Amino acid sequence: MCIDNIIDKDLNEITGHDEQINWNKVRDKHIQLYRYLMGRNSYLLNLSRYIPDRQDLDQCYNHLCESLNDCARESFPFKRLRPYAKPYWNDHLKTVYAEMWKLCQEWRIAGRPRDSESSVFKNYKKAKRIFRREHRRAVQTYLYDLDRKLEQQSKTNNAEFWRQLNARKRSFKSNTGGGITFGDITYRDRESLTEQWGQYFTELYSPAQSELFDSEWKEHVELTTNEIFSTMRPDSNAIVSTDVVESAILRLPKEYFRYLS
Repeated sequence: MCIDNIIDKDLNEITGHDEQINWNKVRDKHIQLYRYLMGRNSYLLNLSRYIPDRQDLDQCYNHLCESLNDCARESFPFKRLRPYAKPYWNDHLKTVYAEMWKLCQEWRIAGRPRDSESSVFKNYKKAKRIFRREHRRAVQTYLYDLDRKLEQQSKTNNAEFWRQLNARKRSFKSNTGGGITFGDITYRDRESLTEQWGQYFTELYSPAQSELFDSEWKEHVELTTNEIFSTMRPDSNAIVSTDVVESAILRLPKEYFRYLS
C-alpha cells in the first residue's frame, strides 16, 4: 500500500482539492519529523499487533488514513490552489477534473498498469483526454470573450479599456529607445533597423564556407530527397476544389474567423 496515495487521497477528500502537500518544498527535516510523529502515534504502534477481521477492515483503513494525515499536517508544508490564477475555471472543468482525478487514484492503487488491455489504464487515459480537450476549450472561450470585451470597451469606454490592458501587461522592463546593436554599431531609427535586419537575414541564408560543415550529411540529405521526389507521381484525382475549401473554413471554430476577415 502506497502511503503517498493514502495521504493525497484522504486530504483531497477533506479539503475538496483546495489544499495539498507541497512536495516541492518538502525537506529532510520534514521527513524526519513525519517519521518521528508516526513513531509516537499510538494507533500506528498498536496496528502491528492487531489483525482486523473482515468487518473491521474498513474502519481500520479509515483510522490508518486519519493517523497518517494527522502526522502529515503537523510535519509537511501545504499549498492551496489559487483559483484567481485560472479565471477560465468553471463548474464543468471542476467536474471533469474530479472524475479524472478519481480514475487517476484508481490507476495508482492498481499499480499503475500501462498495457493497452487494462481497463483502469484506458479509463484514466480517456478521462485525461477529455479534461485536456475541455481545458483547451475553456481557455479559448475565455480569451475570445476577453478580446470581445476589450474591443467593445475600446469603442465605448476608452479609460476602462486602457485600465484593463495595463493591468494585464507582463511585469518586465525594456528600453524601447535603446536601439539594436549590429556588429559594433547601435541603430535606433526605423530605416536603419529595417536595412540592418534585411542585411542580417540575407547573410544568414547565404551559402558560406565553414570548417565545421558536414559535407557527408549534405550528400546524404540530397540523395534522400532526390529519391523521394523521383518516386512521387501526381494524382489526377487529388483535386481540391473551392467547395472543399469553403466547407473546411465553415467547420472552423468561430474565434478563427476574425483572422480571416
